[in-house]
Amino acid sequence: KILVYLTKKDKKILKILKNIDEKFVVYGYNKNKKIGNLEFKTKESFLRELINCKAVIATAGFTLLSESIYLKKPYFALPLKRQFEQTLNALFLKKAGFGEYSEDVSEDEINYFLKNLNKYKKKLKSYNPDYNKLYKVLDKTVGKLIK
Repeated sequence: KILVYLTKKDKKILKILKNIDEKFVVYGYNKNKKIGNLEFKTKESFLRELINCKAVIATAGFTLLSESIYLKKPYFALPLKRQFEQTLNALFLKKAGFGEYSEDVSEDEINYFLKNLNKYKKKLKSYNPDYNKLYKVLDKTVGKLIK
């Protein structure tokens, strides 16, 4: 399944997803209901779905985007309009080769993303940051801030 996380209801994206031959699990509507290829769920199973999904379509907030990169999940970002951080995150995502983004999503863009999942997965697989080095820098920085 493709995990879809929407922070606000979006009829346009749902209409697009209904036309695509994939199964989507949709969060953000606070209901448990199945309509065609869309399965709406409440947050109880979100982490399980994130771990098991083959890709993510969601806003471009830092937390879910970084979790998806860590889990090596291709990501199609829908940055919230006039949200600089989200636009910046979406640009990083595309430049890094981990997925795509659109500020006014179309069916063609989603189909392009889905047809290229292997390309994004390959790029994600090759991304292996040195987490120990990162933690040392964070510890040092936090130590300076505390003093």
